Amino acid sequence: MATVCEIRLLHSRREFDRGYSYLVPEELSVSRGDICAVPFGKANRPSFGLVVAIHEQQETNGLKEICFKLDAPYCLSEAMTDLCTYFSSHLLCSVGELAKCALPTGLTFRVREFISRAYDEMDECEFETAAQNDLYLLLKQGAKIEIVDRNRENCEFFLKRKLARRVYLPESAANEKYERVILLTSDPENLDQNAFARIPLAKADVYRKMLRYLRDIPAESVREKEICDRFQISKTSLASLEKRGLIRAEARAVYRTSYKEHNAPPPLDPLNPEQSASFDQIAAQMKQTKGSASLLFGVTGSGKTRVMLHLAKEALNQGKGVLFLVPEIGLTSNAAKDLLAHFPGEVTILHSGLSAGERHDAWVALKNGTRRIALGTRSAVFAPIKNLGLILMDEEQDQSYNADNAPRYHARDIARWRAAHEQAVLVLASATPDIETYYKAQSGTYSLCTLTERALKTRLPDVKIVDLREDLHSSPDRLIGSHLKACMEEALAKNEQILLFMNRRGYQYAPFCPSCGYVITCPNCSVSLTLHSHRGRYACCHYCGYSVSPPSKCPGCGAEHIFFKGFGTERLEEEVKELFPKARVLRMDADTVSQKLSHDKIIERFKEHKADILVGTQMIAKGHDFPNVTLVGIVMADTTLYLGDYRASEEAYALFTQVIGRAGRAKDSSLAIIQTLNPDHEIFSLAGSQDYQSFFEGEIALRRAVLYPPFCHLSSFTLTCEREEVLNKAATAFNDLIAEELEEHEEVKLIVYGPIDPAVLRVNNLYRKKFVVKHQNDRDTRALFARLLDRFAKLSFSGVSVYYDATPNQV
Repeated sequence: MATVCEIRLLHSRREFDRGYSYLVPEELSVSRGDICAVPFGKANRPSFGLVVAIHEQQETNGLKEICFKLDAPYCLSEAMTDLCTYFSSHLLCSVGELAKCALPTGLTFRVREFISRAYDEMDECEFETAAQNDLYLLLKQGAKIEIVDRNRENCEFFLKRKLARRVYLPESAANEKYERVILLTSDPENLDQNAFARIPLAKADVYRKMLRYLRDIPAESVREKEICDRFQISKTSLASLEKRGLIRAEARAVYRTSYKEHNAPPPLDPLNPEQSASFDQIAAQMKQTKGSASLLFGVTGSGKTRVMLHLAKEALNQGKGVLFLVPEIGLTSNAAKDLLAHFPGEVTILHSGLSAGERHDAWVALKNGTRRIALGTRSAVFAPIKNLGLILMDEEQDQSYNADNAPRYHARDIARWRAAHEQAVLVLASATPDIETYYKAQSGTYSLCTLTERALKTRLPDVKIVDLREDLHSSPDRLIGSHLKACMEEALAKNEQILLFMNRRGYQYAPFCPSCGYVITCPNCSVSLTLHSHRGRYACCHYCGYSVSPPSKCPGCGAEHIFFKGFGTERLEEEVKELFPKARVLRMDADTVSQKLSHDKIIERFKEHKADILVGTQMIAKGHDFPNVTLVGIVMADTTLYLGDYRASEEAYALFTQVIGRAGRAKDSSLAIIQTLNPDHEIFSLAGSQDYQSFFEGEIALRRAVLYPPFCHLSSFTLTCEREEVLNKAATAFNDLIAEELEEHEEVKLIVYGPIDPAVLRVNNLYRKKFVVKHQNDRDTRALFARLLDRFAKLSFSGVSVYYDATPNQV
């Protein structure tokens, strides 16, 4: 009997995703979850795949052998392999797409080809050129020659004549970094003068000081660069001392991180009675041997993070690992500061703002079990934490947890699955929980822990809803109304800080010609350009990144005056500086946080009161704790109200509640001002009082009446093509396929809307059509969706792509 394994290729598209059988060589030990290189296709090109099953088989004719497997830790656990196979059928994507999410950034999926020495003796006269003769001599000595562009022709010369063979070896599995460290081999006081023979006296004294330094410091070793800089010693001198046996140099892997750790952890802040009750309830669940979920629901500033830190400590005390998720990179700053301070040597950080090497090292540390806490954004939900016991999901309602690119997953769904299958506890924390989450908590699916008071017993901010229509008549170009301006002057006079929120970045948008009405749009997308003044004046598209100098004339009629319809955070920042020239102003939006750790630097500067006013988009609206902020201004609140989505009210309520909650976290007297043209809108009053229960009751009644989640499942299919006429035909054909599938499978009940045009019809030169489906998320429905995609793939619509989104952000 031979051992055969089933491989799922990592780079396979869904329509070609299936198991391929390969023979396991006798000398190779393969386990489920290993990453192996296999010869694939007629050309036997080496490809990487995930081992999903292993079995014994007697008949092996025609089966190819595995080339090699990646060494530990570059493999997936049984649980993560199960996760990839499970969600591939739920998300209608390939197993390989999910496996790549679960593998470390920095892992190199390439194979280097070598020419090994020939099988038989070779005669030098066979080689016609000097270059080939040189290669022959190397091969005869047993050398391995890598195929590169400059010698590929010579390598092919050997292969065609069957004088050599290819050997597939893995390239360095990851971009690991090493540094030399210096270790002391003997006590410098016991060295006699012979140890420093033929060394000038002055240098000998320096060497003795260096050796004493190595003896006296607590660490076992010191970086070579630190020794050279401290004692002005060259690397050549260190090599000389190593030859004499006085020191020893080693190359050690470096753990790369941009975050500083503390050696002496401070004690955790004590919990108040409400927090203690929530902690006790969740801690009791952690002691059970089954997965569970809890909603930690509390008003802004109620100390949810404090409870989660105590839960993390409890998990570590039980010998379990912790996963701490935040929705955006900007929110990692506060969480990282707390975790690194209280749990030194245990925390890794994973998000796209770090280098590939830093993320790789964090992944390896978690996989090896040398660190037990992972903090990160959406993608960190795949972190390979050993003995996972606790998943903390802060601001769980945030749509940033939902992936927009393939594989299109929601981090909350992945976290819920991991909690259930790895016997962990999932804690969903929010002041404005997702409607579906709160519904599950109300119905008993999740346990509910409620915090009704702020941690420092401060009052919620007073909320003033300001009708901006009068200010708009007198000063149409002003973003800051007279009432907000007066309150800002008062706060600055008291040396208090101010937060100004505006849900649009850039300077101005929608350039148009007043003469002919021509709107200047992106050539690649069906949206207008946005004017920016950050780092030069330019107009760009926020969808594809197209950028151009601001137009001076109308492309339609040639008129010289171009107007813009609205304003963004850059214009707001400029106005603040004009009104308050002595105030120190910071801006935080996508344009100011492009550099590494720029989120953290801006937040840190503001918390240290190196700025008086912070202007920003949603990045400043949630999760931050600014003790000295007593005034929050919501500028142009109406732009958030009328989004084309069934979640529009929920998102507006959550956003306003969160940004209002940044004020008064350490002081009793605080104020939030909402500037609006629609002051009677119910959302403003509900958000101001943080009356989530009233909002939930109205929203859940509406969703029940019109059949929206949580009373059904909602998903979408999106078709894209560069040619609109082809896309229209494809959409009609796709609609016909849906009708045929429903006729053949009457047990599946669907409500289908489409084909419909998305809010933005064309993005990056691709036209789009969408189908929105209400359904039950069961096996029969998913099977119908899979057949639908398979049947459509067989139709001859050149250039048309279709993708499925199980949890669409907008419908």
